[in-house]
Amino acid sequence: MADVVIRAAGRHDLPEVLTLYRHLHLQDPELETEAAERVWSTLLVSGFTTVIVAEAARQLVSSCTLDR
Repeated sequence: MADVVIRAAGRHDLPEVLTLYRHLHLQDPELETEAAERVWSTLLVSGFTTVIVAEAARQLVSSCTLDR
């Protein structure tokens, strides 16, 4: 079994976070790349929310948000 790393998400994690989201919300329309990047960047620097991801074998397997 691969070790799991828990860490704060970064800008580079967006594609895998979107893949996780689509897995859970199959009926939702796919977001436009520019809009998703803009919202993700704003979220990461907002200071109101921290996005945490779990990574196993160099693949994101979970995410959550912690509100302040």
